[in-house]
Amino acid sequence: LNTPDPSLDSSLIEVLNAFTHTFHKLRPSRVPAFAFAWVELISHRMFMPKLLISKPHRCSVMFKTLIVDLLEFLKPYLQNAELMEQVHLLYKGTLRILLVL
Repeated sequence: LNTPDPSLDSSLIEVLNAFTHTFHKLRPSRVPAFAFAWVELISHRMFMPKLLISKPHRCSVMFKTLIVDLLEFLKPYLQNAELMEQVHLLYKGTLRILLVL
C-alpha cells in the first residue's frame, strides 16, 4: 500500500505542487483554527520527504514557502516573552520540523 507506483512517478511533481499550493492557501495566518492539522500535514512522512528529495529545485523552494508561512504565523507570538500553551506546542512542532531538515 505504501510502496511507490513507478507509473505515477512522472506525475509526482504535479501532485506535490498541487498539495503545496493548497497548503499555502490554507496557511495558519489565513485559517488559524487549522494550524495544528496544517503543521501535521506539511510534516507528514509521505509528503515532506518526497518534497525534499525530489530532483527539481523548485520542490525544495515549495517547502521553503510553507516553512516561511509557518514562521510568519508564529512571529507575533514569539515576540512576547510568555507563550500560551497552544502556541508553545505549535512552536515545539516547528522546532521538530526544523530539526529534521
